[in-house]
Formats: sequence, C-alpha cells, structure tokens
Amino acid sequence: MSKRQKGFTLLELVIGSAIMAVVVGAIAASLITLFPNYGQAAGQSSALPNVQNAGFWITRDVQTSRNVTAGV
Repeated sequence: MSKRQKGFTLLELVIGSAIMAVVVGAIAASLITLFPNYGQAAGQSSALPNVQNAGFWITRDVQTSRNVTAGV
C-alpha cells in the first residue's frame, strides 16, 4: 500500500477486532454477573417490609395477650 492511500491494513483490522472482542467480552461478563444479583437484591428488599410487618404484629399480639392456656 502506498503512503498516499488511506485506510487500514489487514493486520490493523485483525488486531483492532481482537481488542474489541476482549473489551466486549469483559463488559458482557460483568453484566451477566450484575443482573442476577440485581434481581436477588430487589426480591430481598421487597420481602423486608413483609417481615418487619409480621414482626410488628407478633410483638403486638404477645404484648396484648393476657391469658394463654396451653393445649386448648
């Protein structure tokens, strides 16, 4: 290729493609590990108010109970 022609050589294209494949692979790997953790965290954060609410009602019931007869 003469100096006056513009463009890339085949070697430059192959090296650029290899670098791009490594970068895309790293991004894909990080996204794959990120999304399952995100779904798990969302499920835990939505379950937390339910557990807190149940704890409130159990505590309230125990505090307001007066007579408990076992076996009845």
